[in-house]
Amino acid sequence: MRNFYIILISLFCTLSFNAQFSFIPEPEITVCQSSETFQIKYINNESSTLSNLTLKIKLPQGINYVSSSLIETTSQNVQESNITQDTALLFSVNNLSIGDSVLFSISYTANQAAITFQNGGGIFRNTITLTSNETTFIEESESYNILYPVLSILSVTPTNQTIVSGTSSSRTLNIINGGNGKTDVIYITDIQNTGNLTVLGSSIGTISGDTIIISGTDFSSIGNNDNYLDQNESINITETFS
Repeated sequence: MRNFYIILISLFCTLSFNAQFSFIPEPEITVCQSSETFQIKYINNESSTLSNLTLKIKLPQGINYVSSSLIETTSQNVQESNITQDTALLFSVNNLSIGDSVLFSISYTANQAAITFQNGGGIFRNTITLTSNETTFIEESESYNILYPVLSILSVTPTNQTIVSGTSSSRTLNIINGGNGKTDVIYITDIQNTGNLTVLGSSIGTISGDTIIISGTDFSSIGNNDNYLDQNESINITETFS
């Protein structure tokens, strides 16, 4: 029994010694909103200095690196080497002596391609490859989620109406965000069955041709009074046309 106990302790120590990479991705990122950070730490637990060191980060589909967002906490001269592809971001690092570490973070955003990736069964993980003259390591981060708004028109009041030529009328739209992410802009475009109708005004937002644009402070009087249409918040828009 004593020998078995010693074997367990030896195995535990070996596993701890080889835990060279550690990652901290933000657990959630909202599509088409502000960036989130990803922290990378590597400790050289090898038996020699690592030279000609390169770190490659592969981001999932729809996740975009923010140029010049690199922030290093250590002093290993981490530099952007080639950031033209989000699936192969390259960073150079000074030679890393035995026991030394490198710690830095980057930022990225999510676009609409991330929704397609998720709907196709994709899992959001960042893949990191460390390459040097002496060795190569490949590790994956923990998975993270994307958040995005899902807008629906709950009601149109009135649903139908007759407009006499030369007069104007109005209708009110009630729009709700049923998604798990927020939005700070909504575009409402009228698709008309006649070229004789013209949008004259809107109770909120601005008009560009046949499109009403609602953004920023237009959302400040609803829900939690921020400048977003958050999850389960709804907004009424009354448009006037002739």
